[in-house]
Amino acid sequence: MYLKSLEIIGFKSFPDKTQLKFSPGITAAIGPNGCGKSNLFDAIRWALGEQSAKLLRGSKMEDLIFNGTALRKALNYAEVSLTFDKADQYLPLDYREIVITRRMYRSGEGEYYLNKTLCRLKDIIELFLDTGIGKETYSLIGQGRVEQLINARPEEHRELFEEAAEIHKYKQRKKEAGSRLEEMKKNLLRVEDILTELKNQAAPLSEAATLAREYRELSHKLKEIEKTMLLKRWWDNSNQLQKMSSELERISNNIQEKEAGLEKLRSRTSTIEQQESSKLEEINELKELCREQKEKLEKLQGRLSLIKEQKKYAEEKILLKEESCKEVANRLSGLDNTYRINEDELKSVLWEQQQLGVKASGLKAVLEELGEKNTLTVLDELRKQKTEKSRRQAALGQFLESSRLRYRELCDEIEENERHKSKKKDELDSLQKAENEAHSLLQRIELDSMDRDKEHELLEQRRNELYNQKKIRKNELERLEKELQKKSVRLKYLSESEAELNLYARGVRAVINEYARDRKEQGIFGPVASLLSVPPEFEKAIEAALGAKIQFIVTADDLSAQKAIEFLKEKRAGRATFLPLNLLKTASRREFVSPAPDEIFGVASQLVETPARFKKAVEYLLGGVLVAKNLEAALRQARSNRGGWRIVTLDGEMIAPGGAISGGYQSEERSGFLQRKRELRNLETEMAEIKNLHSQKALDLEKVENNIEELEKSFAELALKGRKLLDEKSRVQTEIARIEAEKGLSLIHI
Repeated sequence: MYLKSLEIIGFKSFPDKTQLKFSPGITAAIGPNGCGKSNLFDAIRWALGEQSAKLLRGSKMEDLIFNGTALRKALNYAEVSLTFDKADQYLPLDYREIVITRRMYRSGEGEYYLNKTLCRLKDIIELFLDTGIGKETYSLIGQGRVEQLINARPEEHRELFEEAAEIHKYKQRKKEAGSRLEEMKKNLLRVEDILTELKNQAAPLSEAATLAREYRELSHKLKEIEKTMLLKRWWDNSNQLQKMSSELERISNNIQEKEAGLEKLRSRTSTIEQQESSKLEEINELKELCREQKEKLEKLQGRLSLIKEQKKYAEEKILLKEESCKEVANRLSGLDNTYRINEDELKSVLWEQQQLGVKASGLKAVLEELGEKNTLTVLDELRKQKTEKSRRQAALGQFLESSRLRYRELCDEIEENERHKSKKKDELDSLQKAENEAHSLLQRIELDSMDRDKEHELLEQRRNELYNQKKIRKNELERLEKELQKKSVRLKYLSESEAELNLYARGVRAVINEYARDRKEQGIFGPVASLLSVPPEFEKAIEAALGAKIQFIVTADDLSAQKAIEFLKEKRAGRATFLPLNLLKTASRREFVSPAPDEIFGVASQLVETPARFKKAVEYLLGGVLVAKNLEAALRQARSNRGGWRIVTLDGEMIAPGGAISGGYQSEERSGFLQRKRELRNLETEMAEIKNLHSQKALDLEKVENNIEELEKSFAELALKGRKLLDEKSRVQTEIARIEAEKGLSLIHI
């Protein structure tokens, strides 16, 4: 064994991490004064447990920590690690290399580590006893130490020789044994004092013992009386229990009948609710259809009222035109009458003129007879009358001619109006036809728009359903991932614990690790826990029955067990108990009589499964154990226990053959060997199922996302269709407004 390396952090003049590696042979540290050569020696001495600050050239232990400079701040701790190679040849450890570490904080706290494991200073000192390595051994010789050794007394030389001869540890043990003997002598003196005191108390104690015997006898009688009373009470309670059981059975039957009736009612109710929901859906659909029809009807009624108004306006226009035509006709008839009157007057005037001519001829004759004066007067008068008649005749002719002209103009105007009216009627019919076509197109557009809205609503519902499904799938995937992660961590922990045998004792762990490569060839089959297969409901009972025996190691024979024990002794690795199959002797099969067979499941060895070659070990451990349903059943069985059975319950309570009862609360988090084995198997199965379910849910989510993409495309197409319908509707409405304006103008012209 030799010092392989030295690692220093924060010790004296070494603020940074400094590592020195040594090879076999002699290593010399050379440098000027004050460079830190002696600090290396002090670091080794300090790491091996030196407690004197003066021997380390300091006034107090805190002086060993780097105290800082003008350019660098002080550190809060110092640490030194020594690495030794080939340690397994000199030290009772299974490691080729060992690392001794000492750490001290400025607060005064200190720590020791052995291979990075926290330990005590005493452990390190005992480890290096008789190896020549230590704070007071000859392996560490500082400044002035050689001269001190030369001038030392014989007693001091003897100590060095004893250290070199490896008998120092025995002297140390002798010293410890002497101190223990001194303590034992003191304890013996104390025991003698106690005995003296007890002798003084013997007389009162004998009287108390007499009273105690009497009390015991009276207590025994009282117990017998109480037993009798309890037995009587038990019989009474049993009878009452039977009556109550029969009553309970009757009530249970009634409850079952009522539950059956209730189940029928629930099924009928669910059927009626389903029918009601379907009817409600149909009613909602009909209401929606009725609402749509009402909206269509309202639109049609609005258009019909508009058409009626337009028709009424046209009829009023036509009535006005007809009245105008009638007025013109009346005026024409009046002109005809005037013409006829004027013609009659003209005829009368002409007749009067003829009559006047006749009268004039007659008067001419009279005038010839009369005197010349009277004749001239009458002639003038007649001439005046003739002139007046001629003027009236000319005026009547002129008026007649103008009436004829006006009549011809009115006839031409009526014919023109009739032609214009016919033309406007034709235009109005074509406009009405175009308007009807536009309204039908608008109605079709509105129907298409309603269909598009309904389709949009259905797609919106479908999109909401798909997004809800996507959210549900994502939540399920996240839940499965969390559950899978949780189970994976638990499986890793259990697998590592099983692989590292954390639950087993140190000795069992050492044997299993040593013979893990080929246990059967070595005759080591493993601990009892690894060889049993127990149903889940009996795990607690079997764990309680076995107790610490569940860690017993089953071997093929006693030679294998002997080798394993020698290995443990050699490595100082602890203790273990072995079950050699060639030496095990099982008790003869015992029969048991149970007062309540339904509450006793049987012998524990018959309730577990194990390979045939290990049946002997299982029978040895569990052949005398009964498994009961609960503590009450176990107590009833224990009262009639004549075969020396140990009785355990499903909850882990246990009754020993002598009558001792153990039980109580145990946290569910503290699972045992058998429960961990089952949990490990179940976790692997559950993780496989979760992975399959996760893959399935991922595929479902992918399908939902694909459906959402297709739905979004449908939404885009539907939006484009909606925009086209709106443009077409706007165009048609503009066309209808134009047609209605032209119709209004046509009606005005008509």
